[in-house]
Amino acid sequence: MRFPKIPIMERAFRLFEYLGFREGKDGQLLKYYFEGENCPRRFNDIVYVPPKDSIPVKDPFRFSTCNNGLVPDCTVNDGAEEILQDAFGYFKYRLKNNFEKGFQELLRRDNLSTREYLRQVLDYDFHSIQYLETMNSATGQYDQAFSESVMDSFDFDYPSDKPVEWFCVKGGTSEVIKEMVQKLNTKPSLKHRVMSIKWKQTPSDRNAFEDKRSMEVKVANEKRKPYKEETKNFSALFNTTSLACMQRMDLRDAGFGRAQLDAMRNLHYDDSTKVAIEFDAPWWKTKCNIKGGYASTDLPIRTCVYPSYNLEAKGKAVLLCSYTWGQDAQRMGSLVEDNSPMDTSTEKYDQLKELLVHNLALLHQNSASYKEMHDTISKAYLRHHAYNWYKDPNTAGAFALFGPGQFANYYPKLIEPAANGHLYLAGEASSAHHAWIVGSLDSAYRALVLYLRTLQFSLPEICGSLEALDKEWGELREIQSDALDWLAILSKMDLPTADA
Repeated sequence: MRFPKIPIMERAFRLFEYLGFREGKDGQLLKYYFEGENCPRRFNDIVYVPPKDSIPVKDPFRFSTCNNGLVPDCTVNDGAEEILQDAFGYFKYRLKNNFEKGFQELLRRDNLSTREYLRQVLDYDFHSIQYLETMNSATGQYDQAFSESVMDSFDFDYPSDKPVEWFCVKGGTSEVIKEMVQKLNTKPSLKHRVMSIKWKQTPSDRNAFEDKRSMEVKVANEKRKPYKEETKNFSALFNTTSLACMQRMDLRDAGFGRAQLDAMRNLHYDDSTKVAIEFDAPWWKTKCNIKGGYASTDLPIRTCVYPSYNLEAKGKAVLLCSYTWGQDAQRMGSLVEDNSPMDTSTEKYDQLKELLVHNLALLHQNSASYKEMHDTISKAYLRHHAYNWYKDPNTAGAFALFGPGQFANYYPKLIEPAANGHLYLAGEASSAHHAWIVGSLDSAYRALVLYLRTLQFSLPEICGSLEALDKEWGELREIQSDALDWLAILSKMDLPTADA
């Protein structure tokens, strides 16, 4: 995973600093080359490497009608990048200047999908919109909310006068999780699957917050066979699972409102599949002179991400040869075994290997003939590791990617406390920044601040903790401070609601 050093990602970099991760050659945060050297593009069976210092060709892939394609000449001449800057730019600058106000303005367009916004507001035809999606996104993603496309562009193409620095974590982002666990006094209880959540309401819950241990959780201790059911009690709960995993729990008595339960079932999660190959030599460097960055294509592998560190190393090397989302990920995921690492003796393993080698040879055949590239890649191939997040029972999806209207109608309900202020939802789905670590951090911070503000009604000394949090982790951008106060107040009032 890569991280742009932009203001909206500040909390993620604060976490890295807290964990002792340093930037630099000898540190854990290494420079990531988002724009690489000699990275190919392949669409419509045409391979093109954008020139570094000269003006790029207008229609290298022959999409336009004047080149016997389907897309109007004016669309191709303007270019996907310029068109999407016109579509997203206004909202991105509003988000940059004042995120909370900009986000509220963006939600006024949340009822539209990206496809419908481009058609209804900007008057683009079907083939133009297909062209924009093909060049900029994953297959089918323009059917999701326009607000999601704007947020994605805001994070990946932040409006800045200076080039944005990108970083990755040495050894992979899992190193962040390992260091976080080391910092915890109480370690996570692994293989303890939550079966049910119950709010044991008491009369005092209506007027004051007391440590009644009123939240009951039943878990299946799967370290034992057959598993043993255990019951635990807490004064408050923070749920950070994906919404799909939470939906599998028994929540009949958890204290959720109807809209919150509806959101758990309906909110759209995107699919994602990653495939990495270990080679005995970095052929993309020695054969193609590629350094960092990524390649994009309409082939099934869609996106190929090249390493950004250990660039001078010899010997074995790993290439993230396919990173897909949406329908592309579903199709690639059909060749991924349920268990990973994969059993090399299966038919799926051989089919996926054959597809990967074939696609990589086609994508890089500007450096040599298809046969030569195919032979080079095949000989260097050692093994591959593939993963599909929809097949993972602990996620049941890769990340939240809301459909039209879901941000405006469900997001406000996700951030509300449940069970009279005893139960909170956190995780990237209940943030504005889906699929990013900073989204998870923002949501966890918001849930904790909201819990403490609820608690301070009966424990005024909590104010000191709130001030310390604000000093250590900064202000919340997604929601105004006074709105949090109202949510805290309403969570303690026994009022009928529209979704009760």
